Amino acid sequence: MRRTAWRWLALAGLAAVFMVGITLFSAQEGAVSSGLSRGVLALVEQYLPGVYRLLAATGRPEFALRKLAHFTEYAALGLCLYALARRRLAPLPALALALGMAVAFAFVDEWHQLSVPGRDGSLRDVGIDSLGALAGVLLGRAGTALRHLRG
Repeated sequence: MRRTAWRWLALAGLAAVFMVGITLFSAQEGAVSSGLSRGVLALVEQYLPGVYRLLAATGRPEFALRKLAHFTEYAALGLCLYALARRRLAPLPALALALGMAVAFAFVDEWHQLSVPGRDGSLRDVGIDSLGALAGVLLGRAGTALRHLRG
């Protein structure tokens, strides 16, 4: 198999891992999800006190951590999807396709949460997810621009 095929498979696999991970977290019942968030927040407080102070400054550190997780996971997904799309498309169409796919996935994920006990779907979370995806695809686009500048 050619090196480019391996790269494509690796990127597709990474995007799939993010999508499956997002889906599995969304499938957790409300109490389980909150418990996980509290556990992660305790680790952040212990090992990253500066980050914890920033989260606590919001007045709702668990909520802030959860929204930061939404943003971050979709930024990673957006970057992977952009890199995949860029293998066949020019930069701007790749950006649009990757962002569209990530936003569509965010809607589906929030819709899925409507059926999970103790969870709800939220347009606010779709917005946060979409902003994360936008950050990821813009990071990918910046990388493309830098490569072109280097020659």
